Amino acid sequence: MSWLVYVDSIPTWVCASMEQAAELAAPYAEDQRTLAIEQRTSSVSQTWLYDRPTQRWVVEE
Repeated sequence: MSWLVYVDSIPTWVCASMEQAAELAAPYAEDQRTLAIEQRTSSVSQTWLYDRPTQRWVVEE
């Protein structure tokens, strides 16, 4: 399983955990950039988007 961090839709980092991905993305949270973290496994992927008003990661629906 890998976690991909996207900054402005550009894959920027590959991480081993959601916590590491969120930590790497944190400096960009104050910018007006689009942040996303995608979890990938062999059969499924799920994406979290950074919600600035709540300052939380939310699952993309």
